[in-house]
Amino acid sequence: MKKIVNLFWLVGFFFIVNSGFSIAATKFEEVIVKGDSRISAETIRSISGLFEGQEHSAAKINQGLKNLMNSGLFSGVEIKKNANKLTIVVVENPQINVIAVEGNKVVADSEILSVIGLKDRDALDENKVKFSIMKIKEIYKKRAFLDARISAKKINRGENIFDLVFEVVEGDQSEIESITFYGNVNYTDRELMRVIPSRQKGIFSGIFMTDDYGDQVITRDRDALVNFYKSEGFKDVSVSFSKGLYSLVSNDFSVSYSITEGQRYTVGDISIDSRINNIKPEEILSRFKIKTGDFLDEVSIANNLKIITNFVKSKGSVFGEASAVYRKRESGAVIDLGIRISEKEKKFVERIEINGNLVTTDRVLRREFTFSELDPLVPDEIFKTRENLLSLGFFSSVDFSSRKGSDLSKEVIVVEVEEKPTGSLVFGLGYSTDDDVVAQISLNERNFLGKGQRIQFAIKNGSVQEEYSFGFTEPEFLGRDLSAAIDVNYNKGTPKQNSSVTESKSFAPSLGFNLTESSRMRLDYSFADTTASTASSSSQFLKNEPSKRTTSLIGVNFVLDGRDSIIKPKKGYIFNINSSFAGLGGNREYTRTMAKGRFYYPLFFNSVVLSSEIEAGFLSMNSGTSTSSERFFLGGRKLRGFQYGGVGPRDTTVDESLGGMKFSVSRTEISFPLGLPKELNIYGGIFGELGKVWGMDAAVPSGTTVNLDDSVRSSLGFSLYWSTPIGPLQFNWAYPQDYISGVDKLER
Repeated sequence: MKKIVNLFWLVGFFFIVNSGFSIAATKFEEVIVKGDSRISAETIRSISGLFEGQEHSAAKINQGLKNLMNSGLFSGVEIKKNANKLTIVVVENPQINVIAVEGNKVVADSEILSVIGLKDRDALDENKVKFSIMKIKEIYKKRAFLDARISAKKINRGENIFDLVFEVVEGDQSEIESITFYGNVNYTDRELMRVIPSRQKGIFSGIFMTDDYGDQVITRDRDALVNFYKSEGFKDVSVSFSKGLYSLVSNDFSVSYSITEGQRYTVGDISIDSRINNIKPEEILSRFKIKTGDFLDEVSIANNLKIITNFVKSKGSVFGEASAVYRKRESGAVIDLGIRISEKEKKFVERIEINGNLVTTDRVLRREFTFSELDPLVPDEIFKTRENLLSLGFFSSVDFSSRKGSDLSKEVIVVEVEEKPTGSLVFGLGYSTDDDVVAQISLNERNFLGKGQRIQFAIKNGSVQEEYSFGFTEPEFLGRDLSAAIDVNYNKGTPKQNSSVTESKSFAPSLGFNLTESSRMRLDYSFADTTASTASSSSQFLKNEPSKRTTSLIGVNFVLDGRDSIIKPKKGYIFNINSSFAGLGGNREYTRTMAKGRFYYPLFFNSVVLSSEIEAGFLSMNSGTSTSSERFFLGGRKLRGFQYGGVGPRDTTVDESLGGMKFSVSRTEISFPLGLPKELNIYGGIFGELGKVWGMDAAVPSGTTVNLDDSVRSSLGFSLYWSTPIGPLQFNWAYPQDYISGVDKLER
């Protein structure tokens, strides 16, 4: 038996040695390429990894074939062996000349082209064409165009080159025909309808998107229902059944939700378990606003835990966090709360990947990051970075995600951005209470060459003034976190508040830099040459002012920003102070300072925001007397309800505003949603304002009567805010309350 086995081994060895499929590598003196036309033979060899004069095993030849097929450049590949020659035979895919999209109305070309896996001059790979069709269908499916049809048409341009056209038949958009709730005992259908984002279709279906049906509708509504019930004490709530039933007749959906409410719980005992040495329980309890006997509001508890977590981090524990432990009592609908302060599992940023920035350089994005590779992974820093990127105005969307790194303690942060146009050529006509009607032609690019540079040129001509300006800003001067700007301006006009006509040419460079994470400083220099003139009917005050003015000044601007969001703040503060010192040359010598602080406070679960602002300024002359262009004026946007320059010192002889050496304003506003669909981006506000401007440094000329009343003026009103595609619009209706009748100028 042993001899038979040995015989089999011998025969097998002989077969392998003499087989054409030898496991030994073969050295090929020639690697011949056939079928190449657009793609060079050298490129084909490089892709395959098969070169002349090298040894190649059967496995390596097979891998070379796979490499060529996976490249997407070829529809067919064959590799032949003949003695010491290796022949690669390829059939090239056609080449794409241009890619176009036709028939699309709802989705822009740019959005479609950004998701497909092809671009101009690529090889025309049928698999990639099918993948592109699938991605386009996904876009339409998310917008509730469920019966959209996508096809690809190839137009032969000769020499195996084709135009690729994606033809879109969008079809009708599916909407929500009806919404039904089951199992809701404590809340009516009407109340729950106000909770969910979706709406049933109605007469305004073509305007609003809340009645559109899409992939995320049911998940979005179910989450809204669960969050609402949990905020009302129903910890065990579940939406056990939800579905959308499609109607072939109407192309719409009937949506239903089955709710199991469960018990409504109240808060029992509250205990603190701090596992970080320098965090005292009483410090935590004073920041936890939930009290014993309250209904169990998990949404409010989560918000309180965020506040406590930020406090813990401020005490030096980067990985510290606050979490809640819920303990149900055996009897009664009561839950005892335990607040645990501990350090979570330590995670670090291994790498940052940025995708989607086709124009903007990575460097521009990375300088807005508040963290870098190898830093601790802190969610708050990701939120701040996202806010910074959105505030640049270069991107329509910024999304962060993460995936596992090389080990359990590391994460790879992935940033997906979608760029939006940053340049504009504007021919416009505008109106404001300060400047009246203004025609404007402007060229503005906020992201010049993708480097975040600002370049701007504008021509304005209106009933009050004409202006020509040019500006350029380099946000990373000399490769450092230092912004450098230069602005050149020519301005001629009559201000709305008086009859003084000024013609001014100015030149103003500046440097800006961060002092801390939340504070920034800017240093300015400005040189202005101004010529002023008056009419025969002008105030004697204005006639006595010097007509030739040369101003050389340096300025310091400091900003401290403690807001929770720089885009839509709901809590925190921002403080700004700006001081200018004139007298470094020129014939004007003065010190001019303005300061402003604004505070935000959320009410009613962040749906309403209370803001309060204080602003003040003073002017001190170091030589001579002040001019009207140096003094302060109130009214217009600075004190709503009054005309710009409508309050403060006034020459009543000729009814002209003179401005004052000092001013102060206090503003309080409450902004709130109006109950309109969110996509309209419309919300309201009510406000109250108090302010005054006072003080003159020149003697009253003989024959002139001046009103120097320094009493406080006030107004009340309401606002309408509307975020539109062309920019934010604000409409104010203000009603003066305290004013001097017959002297102050009101907006009517």
